Amino acid sequence: MRRRVQVVLLAIVPILVCAPRIASAQPARPVGGEFNINTVTAGDQNQPDVAMRGNRQFMVVWSGPVPGKDLDIRGRAFNWDGTARGSEFAVNSATKDSQYFPRVAMDSMGGFTVVWVDRDTSGTGRDIVARAFDAGDTPVAPDVLVRDTGPGTSLLLAGRPSVAALDNGRFVIAWKETSPAQVQARIMDAVGSTLEPVFVVGGLDLYGEPDYGSTDLASDAVGNFVVVYDDPYYCSCSDFGGTVGEAHRRSFDAAGQPTSPLETLDNPFASDPFSPRVGSDEDGRFVVSWLDYASSYDGRIRIRAFGADGTPHQVTPLRIDDGSLRSRWRPVLAVSQHGDFVMAWGSNGQDGSGWGVMARAFDRTATPRGGEMVVNTTFDASQRDPAIAMHENGQFAVTWQSFGQDGDGWGIAGQRFCLDVPLALLATGPVPARLRVVDVESGTVRSELTLSVDERLVEGVPPVT
Repeated sequence: MRRRVQVVLLAIVPILVCAPRIASAQPARPVGGEFNINTVTAGDQNQPDVAMRGNRQFMVVWSGPVPGKDLDIRGRAFNWDGTARGSEFAVNSATKDSQYFPRVAMDSMGGFTVVWVDRDTSGTGRDIVARAFDAGDTPVAPDVLVRDTGPGTSLLLAGRPSVAALDNGRFVIAWKETSPAQVQARIMDAVGSTLEPVFVVGGLDLYGEPDYGSTDLASDAVGNFVVVYDDPYYCSCSDFGGTVGEAHRRSFDAAGQPTSPLETLDNPFASDPFSPRVGSDEDGRFVVSWLDYASSYDGRIRIRAFGADGTPHQVTPLRIDDGSLRSRWRPVLAVSQHGDFVMAWGSNGQDGSGWGVMARAFDRTATPRGGEMVVNTTFDASQRDPAIAMHENGQFAVTWQSFGQDGDGWGIAGQRFCLDVPLALLATGPVPARLRVVDVESGTVRSELTLSVDERLVEGVPPVT
């Protein structure tokens, strides 16, 4: 149970916040400037994803060409100040075939796991592969085959993997299978080499291509998790305008046992839901976003928030873009431990030149905190396909594909932000505490407040000026 607090007395507890103010017209502000992430610039770098540690270091992964083969999974680690922790490196240990569609997740100790699609250069087979790394960015095991390739499994099509950290260093991985047509998942141990048996999340009506759409995962502090996925169906029939589909969610406990039936996210509220994403706070409350693809010129970004028991907080999904008629693409979101969240997506023509990246912040009730903002400050050509990761104190990093910015085709760029969030203090035991508010950028003590802590979360602190 969460309770409000009153002012009283005692020990100093420092807390870092993103800004010396709580409320503003635009609550998210950039920290520093844009920066290039990839150091190998030849060819196109694509499909970025990002995850953030508790110390605010973040890891970016993407797919890019290397000499002698088609595509590798590349990675590069950064400190919060934007300085790189080293050069980019190959995530996969495989030296042949093609690797693409990477996703990354970090555990509470800073270790991380990357998953991707592995496809041979002749295009005759696809597998789902993962690799685990420690908090020092060192691999702890070779590539591990995630997909079950036993009897009855197609040798061909698997796609769109996703990954989330559970408790005790474990990770859960989900992906789309074509034969049988299912979304499947399995849990990987902390060593990064042993996988528990595959379990089924839900069925698919796929028409031959699991690389279309997405799966996504989010977990709470004790390892319960939610899986979302879309089920688009291509057809040439004019009755459906070319595509029909729906999006689904299902909840599981930390052992991978279902705690809810397969639920439809959107219908009858969406025209053609696509690319759902999910994020969870530490208590298991979660938010789902997706693209309502009404037409190629009318992409609508929608969200729906849920309680930890799966009860929706809104009767109908919320549309959170500015409502203008334009193409939008692949929304993503990141949720803090306390439930604040930020969304980002691609939007055509909104930054003044081709595709750009937009973002919007929300509080834990899914109430917008200000309007849309343009993420990229480079406006030449196009910027698209964002990824986002958020720290509990309101800092977040956005990465995206940017055309021509690295000097040769598509490259990966990034930007750091601070989100002005309601102050919160984690504490243990029924003891009073004195709160010191420190600006994370300058280290300046902005204020000290005396609080009575009657439970582990203190919230509702007055604004700091």
